[in-house]
Amino acid sequence: MHRHSGVAPAIASIPAHAEEGLAEKLEHYPSIAVLQHGYAHKNYANQGERAIELGGDRRREHVVAELKKGWGRLATLFPQRLLPVMVPPWNRISPELFPELCALGFRALSAFAPRARREAIAGLLQANCHADLIDWRNGRRFRGEDRTLDQICTHLEARRSGA
Repeated sequence: MHRHSGVAPAIASIPAHAEEGLAEKLEHYPSIAVLQHGYAHKNYANQGERAIELGGDRRREHVVAELKKGWGRLATLFPQRLLPVMVPPWNRISPELFPELCALGFRALSAFAPRARREAIAGLLQANCHADLIDWRNGRRFRGEDRTLDQICTHLEARRSGA
């Protein structure tokens, strides 16, 4: 993708599941960055609630300890590629954790859909994704060029119209 577009891609890596094999594979792709994707991608939501790992009813200190441990793991595997960006599993994170992200050294947050403002809080840039390439509910496969481009165009139209 980078060779054709010039856009440097990033991988959101789950620290608890990250393996040395991925680090070895990425040696062949120097332009790919790594972002932290929560800790274990484990759902802690109560029954009937939307999935969440970073927040909900979980104790803040447990979440923070996991994120710190996860950063250490990824920094060991990807010392030259890891960027201080949190990508929360299921694109959900309790806003109460934003100051904790800053304290841990994160400088950006990336979820899905339009953001409310440029920074989630002072010092924590929010740079969201606006097109999902994967159809998670129908076989976890590429959602298709038309559907993906439609998401991108819808977002751009909304931005240009001020919506």
